[in-house]
Amino acid sequence: MEHLNEGFDICYKCGKSQEYGTMTDITHIGFDIYCDKCHDKIMGAVKEGNWPRTTTFYKNLDTYLATAVAEGFCEGENATEDEKICAWQWLIDTGRAWELQGFFGRTASDLISAGVCDKPFKDKKEGGDK
Repeated sequence: MEHLNEGFDICYKCGKSQEYGTMTDITHIGFDIYCDKCHDKIMGAVKEGNWPRTTTFYKNLDTYLATAVAEGFCEGENATEDEKICAWQWLIDTGRAWELQGFFGRTASDLISAGVCDKPFKDKKEGGDK
């Protein structure tokens, strides 16, 4: 029965399981870990440069909704991983990530360092509250 003490990782996106410690944690917050296939897909979409800023979801964000999605409360409770990344990118682009609690700025910096989100736009007219 020793195998009961062995752990497994479960991919946040596709549900695939594999040996503990072999998947990638993109954001370093929560337990959002990904198998290689899903990790590559997420990172590929980010590197194309058009995503997530061109999505309708991104364009309809405001401070309340972006923080709800980023933290997973109220309207953000059932947000997809893509919606979470959009929300974080919006918070970064508008500068709100560094105006809110320290958690937001630290997480935003981690997401930028990990390549999940881009550095903010220089022209803040692209984002902001409606």
